[in-house]
Amino acid sequence: MALLEMFRPKSKIIFTRLPADQPLVTSNESHMTHRTKTEGENDILRVTKIGLEEGAWMFSVDRGDWFNLRTGYQKYHHPRLNLSYYTTYFVDVADYSSFGLDLIHYHTHNLAIYEEMVANFIRFETSQAGGKPIAALSEIAKANATLNIAIPSSNDIATYLYMRNNQSHGEMALKIYHPFGITTTHLSHNLDHNENVVMDVSRKYAAMQARAIETLSPNDLHLITTATNYINQQMSGLLWLELSSHPGL
Repeated sequence: MALLEMFRPKSKIIFTRLPADQPLVTSNESHMTHRTKTEGENDILRVTKIGLEEGAWMFSVDRGDWFNLRTGYQKYHHPRLNLSYYTTYFVDVADYSSFGLDLIHYHTHNLAIYEEMVANFIRFETSQAGGKPIAALSEIAKANATLNIAIPSSNDIATYLYMRNNQSHGEMALKIYHPFGITTTHLSHNLDHNENVVMDVSRKYAAMQARAIETLSPNDLHLITTATNYINQQMSGLLWLELSSHPGL
């Protein structure tokens, strides 16, 4: 799917303001609410742990407002591979600086999706082996799903770069909440935010992310750290990933 197909433009975006005591939830409606950073992050933590679908929000640090970015969510099934995958659709904003000058884009990779990834991987690999159980398949499946859920996908990075490209001034970070903690993506301040550069960085990241997942051993006790260190080294400072823990994860 082309990146621009993931963004759904609106002729005039109107974010309906919700009461401040209403928690963040997964939704396809354009709404905003005023909550503290801690309150919003606790809401996102809950979505990560018990939600069935990914959520996406933008938090304006300087305004204290949370904006729901999701306009759609669709599950696709690959009949030949017998695997499922998901696409999140976003509202297209002409200039994200209208939200504020210090922004954080939050995205969830939920526990439920991780568990489905493990089951899908086991089912696929078992079918490839003629239905015979494969030794240590469960551990291999968990390792594969762990990396796919904890490391931003190429679509996550392309979406983030697209948003940054549509931000005339200010800062924006990307934080992905997942069952193993939080992965924050940082971009070089020297990165030229034009369309060609965005696509080049996206393609390079996609290759490095795929290679990290393919080559790592499931027996590596520091699987996520090893993968992010490899990606950070290969991306040469264009972007880098930072892992952090959360007491609730």
